[in-house]
Amino acid sequence: MYQIKVLELLEDGTSRPYEFTELETAQEFVRHATFDLKVWIEGYNIFDRDDFLKLRSMPQDEAIPF
Repeated sequence: MYQIKVLELLEDGTSRPYEFTELETAQEFVRHATFDLKVWIEGYNIFDRDDFLKLRSMPQDEAIPF
């Protein structure tokens, strides 16, 4: 059994524990988040660590929100 800790990133840059709804299990959340991440990676052509770091170092007004 695994313990999953999910943090929700807030607009001010802080984070808080993600609150699951009664209808959503951690397993469902991870399955959907994994799919969303795959789509995001393919959509922005991020195929290696350098591509990711390049996006993260962009000026804030040009940066893609994570």
